[in-house]
Amino acid sequence: MTTFPQTIDPTAGPAIYRAMRDFQRSLLARETEALVILTQRWKRAEDALMGQILATAQEMIDAQERGETITAFALMRRNERYRTLLTQVRGEIERYESYAERTIIQMQTEAGQLGLDSASTALRVAMRGNFQMLPSQPFEFMTGVCADGKPLFSLLQERALFPDAVDGMTQALLDGLAFGESPRKVARRMAGGLSAGLNKALTIARTEQIRAYREATRARYAQAGIKKYRRHVALQDRTCLACLSLDGTVQDTEEIVASHPNCRCYTTPEIDGLDLRGGDGQAWFERQDEARQKKIMGATRWKMWKEGQVGWGDFAKIKDDPVWGPTIGLKPVRDLKPKE
Repeated sequence: MTTFPQTIDPTAGPAIYRAMRDFQRSLLARETEALVILTQRWKRAEDALMGQILATAQEMIDAQERGETITAFALMRRNERYRTLLTQVRGEIERYESYAERTIIQMQTEAGQLGLDSASTALRVAMRGNFQMLPSQPFEFMTGVCADGKPLFSLLQERALFPDAVDGMTQALLDGLAFGESPRKVARRMAGGLSAGLNKALTIARTEQIRAYREATRARYAQAGIKKYRRHVALQDRTCLACLSLDGTVQDTEEIVASHPNCRCYTTPEIDGLDLRGGDGQAWFERQDEARQKKIMGATRWKMWKEGQVGWGDFAKIKDDPVWGPTIGLKPVRDLKPKE
């Protein structure tokens, strides 16, 4: 266990925030590149299916013109053309899942190293440069696996890339038929419906990358003897209220950082003598105008909070998700208990 020298810089807080934000920007830049690659690969699968999609759209339009009623049930159970299309879709998505798994594992590996570097930088800043870089630990345990230890490929399958894509494509076909569109327009609509599967894959990629980053950061803190870490959020409209209400909270380093899909929270080391209380989500929220506050919080929650019926820390709930691990959620209004 590493012992810190007693040379803590009490003014290091702002510098640590700047360093961590720089690492966050690097993480997001790498993520953007990887998501572009994943999207391009999905487009290749789409292109491979377009001939069959167009033929299916034409056949369904012809059937409708003959007076047949086209329903989702009939398509899935009785229509041979559509069943053939589904077989082709499944094959393309299975190939995509294998490709996505390799890409996401690479994202996790790079994010884990970035997490180690960001934590080490924060500690060096806090210790006025007297902190010695610790040797890197192997972080294979967090790459290629989900929060529950299952293979990443299982997560891609369990999170329904194929069913979501098929549901989106089927609904798009039915919509196109209802609007009386041309075969090509219906086919384009169907291809767009398939992207529900892509959206799920991109969510998994983002979430698993940031999880690797945060877990590597937490592991570095623990390796250096840090007992606690402090949570910080991006202070902006798109940050969820649950995360905002947890901004600045402190947890034991042994505890996994609770998050949610696409969560952007990060942590700083909690060190005696170092003031890292900045970035207060509540103070930021209270500085916003009323319209913006209601947009973030929702009118009912805002009214309860403004009238003092609920406190700032009452909005978040944390549960142990079997796939994502400790997960943050927003309490439904019905579960907010007004104070006596």
